[in-house]
Amino acid sequence: MACRPLKIIADQSGISLLLILIMVAVIGLSAAVAGSTWQTIMQRSREAELLFRGDQYRRAIKSYVDAKQGGQFPMELEHLLKDPRFPDNKRHIRQLYRDPMTGDEFEPIRAGGATIGPIKGVRSTSKKKPFKQDGFAKEYENFAGADTYQAWEFVYEPPKSTRATTQPGGTTPPGGMNQPGGTNQPGGTNQPGGATPPFGSALPGRASKPSNQGFQRPRQ
Repeated sequence: MACRPLKIIADQSGISLLLILIMVAVIGLSAAVAGSTWQTIMQRSREAELLFRGDQYRRAIKSYVDAKQGGQFPMELEHLLKDPRFPDNKRHIRQLYRDPMTGDEFEPIRAGGATIGPIKGVRSTSKKKPFKQDGFAKEYENFAGADTYQAWEFVYEPPKSTRATTQPGGTTPPGGMNQPGGTNQPGGTNQPGGATPPFGSALPGRASKPSNQGFQRPRQ
């Protein structure tokens, strides 16, 4: 009879231990979910900040290009903060923002993909996959479906100027004169090929007799 209370106590201890293990597992799972949710929240926040800061750089580069005739791009990002082309302290950006995804400086994008040269934009160096996959502004429509934040390139492309150029073939050269091929030459004369030579004379091989039409004899 004395062993029975001990057995009951042992059973209760086993149940208590099982409950404790279940509670620990639930707490650990909740912490993992909470941690994952917190990381997602933080990444989405940094992602939004990346879009803002990258756009600030693109706008600053546009301001730099438009500030002076010739459309020059900055050679260094520091030139956006202090434009060396002007004697006064002209700036195009409030500050040189850091990459919110890595905490480091933005990677400059230079013309032609070179390591040195004019800077046309910036990008992050993060290899993480963006949460945002669509719904971008018109300037960043190519961001849709990107695999990494590094593919988000905040680049300024100047609008291409269209000039009315005249191409050969059917166009009129300067002075209103036309080109050979049955067309008129200077002085109102025509070229060979069925056209009339200057002053009404006949072409070689087709001699023409003088005509008295239009002439009158003087009165006696």
